[in-house]
Amino acid sequence: MFFAILLSLMAAVRPLYADSFWQKLTWSTEDGVEMVGLYYPVHRPGAYTWVLLHGLGSNKEEWDAFARQAASEGYGVFIYDARGHNESSHLKNGGTVSYKDWQAAGPGSPWSLMPSDLASAVQMLEEKFKLSDKRIAVGGASLGANVALVYASDHASVPALILLSPGIEYAGIQAPAAFYAYRGRPVFIAASPDDAYAYSSARRLADLAPGPACRMVEGKSGHGVKMLDAEFTKTLLDWMKGLDGNRDRRPS
Repeated sequence: MFFAILLSLMAAVRPLYADSFWQKLTWSTEDGVEMVGLYYPVHRPGAYTWVLLHGLGSNKEEWDAFARQAASEGYGVFIYDARGHNESSHLKNGGTVSYKDWQAAGPGSPWSLMPSDLASAVQMLEEKFKLSDKRIAVGGASLGANVALVYASDHASVPALILLSPGIEYAGIQAPAAFYAYRGRPVFIAASPDDAYAYSSARRLADLAPGPACRMVEGKSGHGVKMLDAEFTKTLLDWMKGLDGNRDRRPS
């Protein structure tokens, strides 16, 4: 009985990469942070690989359920722990790093390095799996949404973008200028009316990019991935499928 209980507890805390669904990937940033992520390869010709970022204080696992559903539709998925979070908390020199220790925000702070971390993740996927940057779309929830947005605004090759509960500003990462620069390419932006700051931020951002490329959706409730109930998930997956006919869309 003791061993049965022990085995059940071990299974309960088993990390996601112990599941054969995921392939664990590691790489290092230019400043020596050892990053950890989970990868599932694309299984449908022409489908995008989606890199999905988590929110402040969370981890890659928050995207697990949605990632599996996206993978079932043939999409590739990569989820990773942001610097200073969960498993991405170690340095090559043996030290550690934690977002809880970062007192300042804005340019020059560790937060401002997160878009370049995403760039390094995309580069790693391109090199390791021979993926084209035009086939790698990005998205995020909360802080991760702002990070994904800033990255996408600086990289014209990004074909599509998902923003769940973005903010006008999170941890010094500003959204309006980046969203204006990104405009013209497909973007799914969503927030719940009961999530006042994210909702007002999402509405304000959507107003910067009117037109068919921008899809604004209201969640029933909750912040970030907590909006992903069955109905919302279907709406998001349907939007992703609709991109198949607009793969080479670029701003005019």
